[in-house]
Amino acid sequence: MTTTIIFIRHGLTDWNREQRWQGHEDIPLNEEGMSQARALSRRISSWPIHALYSSDLLRASQTAAIVAVELNLKPILKKTWRERDVGRFQGLTREQIKTQYPIKYSEMQRGFVSPPDGENNNDLSRRAESALNELLTNHPGQQIAVVSHGAILQITLLHVLGLPGDAFGRLSLSGNTGISIVQANNGRLRLTCLNDTAHLE
Repeated sequence: MTTTIIFIRHGLTDWNREQRWQGHEDIPLNEEGMSQARALSRRISSWPIHALYSSDLLRASQTAAIVAVELNLKPILKKTWRERDVGRFQGLTREQIKTQYPIKYSEMQRGFVSPPDGENNNDLSRRAESALNELLTNHPGQQIAVVSHGAILQITLLHVLGLPGDAFGRLSLSGNTGISIVQANNGRLRLTCLNDTAHLE
């Protein structure tokens, strides 16, 4: 019995465009992000999806709401699928982090992400693993979708691949509304699709 989880990153925001760390800041989709979500919804409208989950943050829930219309589903909002709490990095660009927190920035280049007053890789990994296990327990043999965020999706996929948290950054989930697919069968997890944005081409 195979369970399929379609992980979707939210659409574009102004802070994405400015390359600012969003974290738990409730930034809405911009016009391009709304257009991306509509393209995504058309692509997956015929997929047999039994349930649609979403982070409760606006950029994800807006993306999910657009998709939900095509799927005739009501999104289930879950705080567990929120983006990483980036603490004092919130609102900063990468260059600002490099200037204001040079040691933390240096650590980030080696895969160790630990924002001051935020979630480090281990914290995020525990949250992601718990959220993933909840989905697998509640939806055996079904196909479901989750609209979430780049960092938590990346750490979830590292878990699927059996890679440690300090491998963070070795997968690219930079594509807004990118699709990544995980299948679970007899307790074994495998990644079958990564960051597919063909619907935007």
